[in-house]
Amino acid sequence: MTEHDRSDGADDGPTPRPGAHEAGADAPGTPGPSGQAPGEPGRSGQHPGYQDPAIERGERPDSQPGDLSREIRDTDPTPREPPRAIAILVSVVAAACLIAACFSHRWLANRHLGDFGYSPLSYQECSVHCETMSNFQVFEIAQNSPFDEQRVSRVFPIAGVATFVALLVAAAGLLVAAAIAAVHRRPDLPVSPTTFALLGLMIGLITGCVFVATKPGEVGAVGVAWSFWAFGVGAVAGIAGAQLLAKQIRPTDPDLLHDAMNPDQF
Repeated sequence: MTEHDRSDGADDGPTPRPGAHEAGADAPGTPGPSGQAPGEPGRSGQHPGYQDPAIERGERPDSQPGDLSREIRDTDPTPREPPRAIAILVSVVAAACLIAACFSHRWLANRHLGDFGYSPLSYQECSVHCETMSNFQVFEIAQNSPFDEQRVSRVFPIAGVATFVALLVAAAGLLVAAAIAAVHRRPDLPVSPTTFALLGLMIGLITGCVFVATKPGEVGAVGVAWSFWAFGVGAVAGIAGAQLLAKQIRPTDPDLLHDAMNPDQF
């Protein structure tokens, strides 16, 4: 071997192994396609496994301090209260219907047979003069009738009294609740007036229907008149009005997280 051959072999160096170029691309310390070695910070100065702390906190990486709370306030579905005026108007109308039904003698009537009718408390008949007797007296008189179809159930006058009391309580609860809402107050009461209104309406609906169902006289002798329909309208409107007013006058819910991290409490 000549000196020229030896010098050429020294310059050639060791023969590379097959696949050395591919393996060298992933070898430690070898620059990758992007021009940086694996395990080294990227061009932005961040490790490939680095995660922005803003993402871990649920914020956008480009958000500024305070942006998250602002976004929560913007997207939080805050319940809206119904219009105060509508709640008051519905409740007052309902109370007026209930009071009119309580004192009117046109729950049960028959205009084809004469000017007479029943209220929850009494019976009234008008010709030249108007005469009134309580429903308990009607019951006692009917008990002396020889015909069974003309007799009156004892439940009739009792249901009438219960209906009268329940509707007055409901009307009073609605008016008191409407007055509280009108002055924009939220008192912390043991029992809300809307609760009394709803209870009175529930009881009144039951007893009112029983009162009408046990009406005196033969079949078709008397039927429901405008006072009964006023009672129905007042009951439905009263339930809606009580629900609306309950949202207007209930006390404000306390903030349970207020001073939660106050060191004085520990």
